[in-house]
This record gives sequence, structure tokens and C-alpha cells, in this order.
Amino acid sequence: MDSNDFDFVVFESGGKQHFVKPGGRISLDADGIERIDKVLLVKKGDSVKIGNPFVDGASVELEFVGGRKGEKLVSFKKKRRKGYKRKIGHRQKYFVYALKNVVF
Repeated sequence: MDSNDFDFVVFESGGKQHFVKPGGRISLDADGIERIDKVLLVKKGDSVKIGNPFVDGASVELEFVGGRKGEKLVSFKKKRRKGYKRKIGHRQKYFVYALKNVVF
């Protein structure tokens, strides 16, 4: 089925559940993903297909759009009266995908 034939889809990737509408974009931690078979729910009109835990034969096809970085997180450690301070920053890398097609 074409990606415009459904209202929304819920799938699992990286231990997280993602809710996507047709033409939507999603940020994932992993690179090189083209197809995800762990579809939890598909809604098309009045019909809803709910998996137990996954919908049989359903998959989500993704198209790589580009990358981005998350917001900066700062970790700061200090031991009082010892002269010890440590400051570390981190920015998580994300990969942006566009929802191309849903097969169910």
C-alpha cells in the first residue's frame, strides 16, 4: 500500500516507540535503516490493526534524509575542598528519516 493510504503508524526502533503520520520525519539513533518490521499499530480510516506484540506481515520503509545533532548535555563533577572539578559536554548524533511506505 502507498504511504498515503493510512492515518498513522506506531513502530519500535532502538527500544523506543515512534508515532508517524504520512509524509512525516523521524529521528533515530541508528544509521543505515531502510526497513523496520517491528510495527505495533497501523490505523487506516476506521480500521485499526494492533499487533500482539507486532502486526504480522507489516513493515515500514524509511528513506534517509540527513543527520543532525541533539542539544548539548553537560556533566559536571566536583569534590568539595579537594580542588577537583570536571566538566564534560556531549551532543548525541541522530539520523533523520522520511516515511516512504508502509506495507501491511
